[in-house]
Amino acid sequence: MIKTKQEKHEFVKSFEQRIKEAKSFYLVGYQGLTVKELEDLRRKLRAFDANFNVIRNRLVSRVFNNASFKGFDEYLKGPVAIILENGDFIKLIKQLSIFSKANNKFKIKAGYADNRLLSEGDIKNIAS
Repeated sequence: MIKTKQEKHEFVKSFEQRIKEAKSFYLVGYQGLTVKELEDLRRKLRAFDANFNVIRNRLVSRVFNNASFKGFDEYLKGPVAIILENGDFIKLIKQLSIFSKANNKFKIKAGYADNRLLSEGDIKNIAS
């Protein structure tokens, strides 16, 4: 667990590098999912060279500001996880959509791919 200012600074710097290297990322709501459902999601994400990260919203906001990703703060409300992806983002979006339909507590809030912010509507259009 990150406690000191120095640890927070180091974490933000390291996660900022990870997010810049990712081909895409997604902010998702996961409140109400069971541990088993989250483990299932994490297992499915590995096939797409993606991973599921639960990080304090305040730290994610700092990472976005440092990395010059604008427009995401409005999506950082409540329990939010971030999925970083380095494979094919269209296939991943389709998989996330399937998972979301099977687990109504899982919500895709926003994403970033092709150098642009993707709204929930954009993501639904790509998935269909």
